[in-house]
Amino acid sequence: MKFNTNTLSMNSSSVQALARKGILAKILMLGALLLTLGASAQVTVNFTGPSTPTLNSTQTYNVSVTGGIHDASTYTVVGGTIQEETLTYVKVKWTSTGAQYVEVEAMVVYNGYNPYTVRKNVTVSSPLTGGSISASTATSICLGDDPGTINSTSAASGGIGGIAYQWQVSAETGRGDPNNPSNWVNVSSGGTNATYNPPAQANGGDMYRRKATASAETAYSNSITYTIAGQVYAGTISYSGGNINPGTTPSQITSSVDASGGISPTYRWEQKIGTATTYSEISGASGANKYYSPGSLNVTTSYRRKAIDCTTETTSPVTINVNFDGGAIDGSQNICETDNPSVLTSATDPSGGFGSYDYRWYKSELQSHSGDKVNGVWGPWVEVTISLNNKTYDPPVLSKETRYKREVTSGSLTDESNFEYIFFKEISDGGTISVNSPSGPFNPNTQPHGD
Repeated sequence: MKFNTNTLSMNSSSVQALARKGILAKILMLGALLLTLGASAQVTVNFTGPSTPTLNSTQTYNVSVTGGIHDASTYTVVGGTIQEETLTYVKVKWTSTGAQYVEVEAMVVYNGYNPYTVRKNVTVSSPLTGGSISASTATSICLGDDPGTINSTSAASGGIGGIAYQWQVSAETGRGDPNNPSNWVNVSSGGTNATYNPPAQANGGDMYRRKATASAETAYSNSITYTIAGQVYAGTISYSGGNINPGTTPSQITSSVDASGGISPTYRWEQKIGTATTYSEISGASGANKYYSPGSLNVTTSYRRKAIDCTTETTSPVTINVNFDGGAIDGSQNICETDNPSVLTSATDPSGGFGSYDYRWYKSELQSHSGDKVNGVWGPWVEVTISLNNKTYDPPVLSKETRYKREVTSGSLTDESNFEYIFFKEISDGGTISVNSPSGPFNPNTQPHGD
């Protein structure tokens, strides 16, 4: 109980003496009578304070009296604990939710010394919590990507009355402390639902949170931060196996430097076969495969690796050269000078190189010799190509003894064949004959005879 010390002006020793003599009660009764005779107002006790406190909050409830002298206060609390009490107020910490109360019994000098009891009913609620949110996709995204919906993992709860949402964004220039409201602004449009779909991300990405308001109370969710993935780097590849023969399997193409940057780069291998001008994707050579093992090769092939993420970057290519052989021709012959030569054939077709072949035929005519025609004096080579597709050649009737060769081109590679010769047959010396004719006129019926 708390007393009004202003109602007593005597010191403590005087009060004790009067109490022993039974005089104190008479003085109080006389004072009450005098107040009754001099007062015309009715006594009113006011007990005020919050009616809807939150759990674990400490609230102050004030007592005031009109029409009498407030002499003492006794407080009773259900659902909380008294933290501090005086004649005119009590501080209560509310420890239980639901319907609770705080009550004051005020002792008032008016028409005697009487108690006045006033109860303050309250509804204690849980404090407002902002709930939690989560991203529906990875928060490291590509520039310009739609980050998708930010989901409500748990709704805001507690507080007094209905709960309203407002989504807020902290732009990259102000990003930092999620607890610093000065960095946060309401999103430009919408943003009043439990979930939110941010716009496509630009610059360095944004940070989002959800604000919950109930009555005068505010709480916030956790924050979601989107970051823009960095530049993707393709890395480098290498091949150290050297040239191979047709039909040989080369060694593995390795990763000298792996792809980096971005979010999580994946690989795709491509090849350019022979004289092709464009690369094509290699089936099954993608995903996490940073190495590649080619199968057996018959033609020169180039390889490159792509790193795929927010952007696609490509390594410099490596080329596996397949040794080129232009093949051989056949068809040397001795013919009569006026005969039509036989066709010069392809004894061995070209192989390796870039896989496609152009054929050029050349001839050189015999100028002179000293019995050895092959090593005689030959004229310059002159192209006699009819078509680049002809790996054989059909010579015309010749006026001079002639040798031939075939030149094969595959991409940037060129190879010459052996020489094939067309010589004229030598005319043998068959001797001479003479006819003895009789003197006199010729008789057709006479048979000539040799010497």
